[in-house]
Amino acid sequence: GAYAVEAPCHSPTLEEVYAEAFRVLKPGGKFAVYEWVTTDKYDPGNKEHVDIIVGINKANALPDMRSWKDVSKAAKAVGFDVIEERDVSLPPAGLWYDRLKLGAGQYSANNVLLTVLETLRVVPVGTADVAKMLSLTAKSLTAGGETGIFTPMYFCVMQKPHY
Repeated sequence: GAYAVEAPCHSPTLEEVYAEAFRVLKPGGKFAVYEWVTTDKYDPGNKEHVDIIVGINKANALPDMRSWKDVSKAAKAVGFDVIEERDVSLPPAGLWYDRLKLGAGQYSANNVLLTVLETLRVVPVGTADVAKMLSLTAKSLTAGGETGIFTPMYFCVMQKPHY
């Protein structure tokens, strides 16, 4: 078997990744993926939802975010049978985004500290900018989790037919 964890989301298409797995697996072989996707709560007509997903995409160098439906659709399109799929972030799992929540004060303190350290040449120039970008990333990811429109934990197991 084979697996891919939070990697196919960076590919221009899921079909390219899934097709390669399909090609190298023996008949009956399984391919498991853990994908970053929008959930059924995502509304492309809702500006807040779109802004959150755009923020996640930009900060994580992703192409357009796929829907959870796209995972099985891509798997089936290249010949796999989908044998299991689910969002493993749903209860009883804990809130995956809780660790990303820092208060505005913490982000500001980090930024001030890193700016001082840059000035003193203790850390490379640009470190504060990277930290600022990462804080925006955390905010987008947290918003995606809190609204329920995004999951980084969509699990799917597919199998190459035996024939």
